Amino acid sequence: MIRRYQTSIKIIVTALCVFFLLRIVPVATLVDTLKGARVAPLLIVFALVVPAVLTRAWRWYLILRARGLAASLATVTKATLIGMALNLFLPASSGDIARSYYGWKRHGNKEAMLATALSDKVVALLTLCALGALSSLYIGEYLLGAIALVLAIPMAVILLTPFAAPWRLFERVVRRLTRKTFDADILAEAFQLAPRTFAAAVGVSLIGWTATNLMYFFASYAFSEQTELWYVFAIAPFINLMRMVPVTVAGLGSTDALLVYFLQQIGVASSEALAASIIINLVLIALPGAVGGILLLLDR
Repeated sequence: MIRRYQTSIKIIVTALCVFFLLRIVPVATLVDTLKGARVAPLLIVFALVVPAVLTRAWRWYLILRARGLAASLATVTKATLIGMALNLFLPASSGDIARSYYGWKRHGNKEAMLATALSDKVVALLTLCALGALSSLYIGEYLLGAIALVLAIPMAVILLTPFAAPWRLFERVVRRLTRKTFDADILAEAFQLAPRTFAAAVGVSLIGWTATNLMYFFASYAFSEQTELWYVFAIAPFINLMRMVPVTVAGLGSTDALLVYFLQQIGVASSEALAASIIINLVLIALPGAVGGILLLLDR
């Protein structure tokens, strides 16, 4: 019953966000803006989705290999795409965690699979926030930089020095949801990354976020020359974190509204910013999610 109410509330909030955006940008204006897109930047957006997605799989693969788990890169890539499909329906990007279920069904070691999926997610967010902080400081957006830095530091501490106590609470929550038992001590140990693995995962993550942020930049540049590269890198942590907040369906509406707000601050028209957000939703979210959904159906 509670879950049904939560879903209903998210649908209502999503509808309200979309209604608000379409009040700001009439449908006819939005259609005209989309028709006027520059082709070359859009082609770059489509090209960049490949490294943006594959680096997610590569990062988790490195962490799994460091733990001695013999999962192939193909299997990890498939699980990553399935997780992106589940992200369309599950809150807070928890599809990225649910992909670990696919992994442990094939390779066992459920604690290691779950913990490495979580550490992979934290590395991703840490790198995103660190990159955003540096970009913000470079262009003089000190408030954005300070917030991103505050978000990044605890993640680094958690990755390098995890404690077993929080994992016991987490284990109880996961056990209730999955009806599977986990060893909290094994979870804590598998979550921790050795410095060398941590450095390698961060390096791959930097490549991935660079590709993703460039997708946002070129999606906006396809409609407005006012778009600034380092500003897009600076706001990226907030856009991606908003997509994780479970207030709308798959972050639709709320994330679009935030992107429109940020891009308006540098002179991008609201119609152009919303058009860019639609392109991102289609290419970075819906397209890999559709591929993952097909893989999930074929795997049954």
